[in-house]
Order: sequence, then C-alpha cells, then structure tokens
Amino acid sequence: MLLIFPPPLESVKNNFFYNRKGQTLITLLVFMLVAISIMATSVSIIISNSQSTRGTGQSMEAYYAAEAGIENASLQLLRNSEYTGEKLYISDMVTADIIATHSAQYVVTSTGKSGSFTRVIQATFDYTNNVLGVISWKEIYQ
Repeated sequence: MLLIFPPPLESVKNNFFYNRKGQTLITLLVFMLVAISIMATSVSIIISNSQSTRGTGQSMEAYYAAEAGIENASLQLLRNSEYTGEKLYISDMVTADIIATHSAQYVVTSTGKSGSFTRVIQATFDYTNNVLGVISWKEIYQ
C-alpha cells in the first residue's frame, strides 16, 4: 500500500500567490478604464453645457440688439417723421438692422444679430399731435 502525502502547506501558499500576481495589474487596468470613461463623459458634458450657455448668451444679445434698434427708431421718429431705418452697430459682433415703414401708422422692424443668432422685433407706433404712442411691440419668430 502506497501512502500519498500531501505537499507541504508552505509550497501551496507560495504557489497560490505566485499565480495571482497578474490579477492585480488587470484589476488596476479595469479601474483605470472606468475612471477614464467617467472623466471623458464629464468633460463632454461640461463642453456641451459651455456651448449651450454661449448660445443662450448670443441669443439674448441678439434680442437686446433688436430692442435697442426699436428704441433707437422711436427716438429717430420723434426727431424726423421721414425716418426709414439704418444699421445700428452695438459692438463688433452685435448689430441691429432697422426698417421703418410709413402708412397710417409707423411699423418698425428691427433685426438683431449676434454671432449666428438672429432675433426680430416689430413695433407699431402712432404719431398724432406730436405724441408717439406704442400700439404693439412683439417678437417675430422665423
């Protein structure tokens, strides 16, 4: 009868840990991949929000430019009843194109532009007895 003795416990422990050395590297790589994915997603969200905020700002600048054009046209109409419009430069990138038409009432259309955004406001004025009254003031969506 042959007796089979198990190998000493010390050699089994060393063999067990020796075979698992590469597992730490793989675990580290998985965690790094997850961290890089989270960071890349965060950066793309930040960039998207930044572009959206810039677009909102330019849209508001265009709206305020259009309003400034209407205000300018109302002052010009008080000074000169034959005023037909002009191009108003607010800054290097922000302008307002003003068109005033005369019939029974004055209709002023102001187109504000900022970057790639355009907003249009139209106002109707009545000029009687040297008083300029606002009949309507609305934004026109294109």
